[in-house]
Amino acid sequence: MYTEQIPVVPLDNFAPFPGCEMVFEADREYLDRVADHVQDEKQQVAIVAWDHERSDRPTTESMRRYGVIARFAVLPYDEQKVLVAVEGSQAIEILDLEQEADGVFLGRVRIIERRRSALRLAAGSQHNRAG
Repeated sequence: MYTEQIPVVPLDNFAPFPGCEMVFEADREYLDRVADHVQDEKQQVAIVAWDHERSDRPTTESMRRYGVIARFAVLPYDEQKVLVAVEGSQAIEILDLEQEADGVFLGRVRIIERRRSALRLAAGSQHNRAG
């Protein structure tokens, strides 16, 4: 379990599974603020899906409670957007979630055991939402 809060990056209705790699487009300003909150040299964040049907913007209530810990790298794209490459490493459950004044979400997470992680992650994305 992470005892310190780590940045949580919400993705619109999807998140990678452990062992998966993906690239997505993101707001440059937001990712710069996320990077300011990363406290380890591994550049790890929690990635979770947020339910677009519950809110048109990510909120603590619309974010799902299961996702992955992922390493990330930001690739320049244009003045407002960046490409973000992530590699999911471990399935997680968000235990506590809050939004900082700068808009970045921070969460305390629990690592889910590997042998059950895919099933819990899939079940969590359908049934264990915030709120």
